[in-house]
Amino acid sequence: MSTNLRLVSSENANSWTEEDIKRLHQENPRMAMELVIRKYRDRLFYHAAGIVKDRQEAYDVTQEVFIRAMREKRFFDEDFKMKAWMFRVTTNLCFNLV
Repeated sequence: MSTNLRLVSSENANSWTEEDIKRLHQENPRMAMELVIRKYRDRLFYHAAGIVKDRQEAYDVTQEVFIRAMREKRFFDEDFKMKAWMFRVTTNLCFNLV
């Protein structure tokens, strides 16, 4: 994938693999996080909404997941499973609410 993207659409983000995003992170951490958000935000939101049954709470949980991802030092490590981690954090945050 080209790392010279100026604008990343949700459709474009879905074509990036975790490995692509991790490589991009070495050159452009901000763009890599933007790709993660665009790639997973809808799926995480619907996952959260299915658990908490409240759109605003699901939105808040989804935002919190990305804040935690930005703070997680291992997030872009080679062996780190980004998607699995985000879904687990989403689930745990939701269960803390219900």
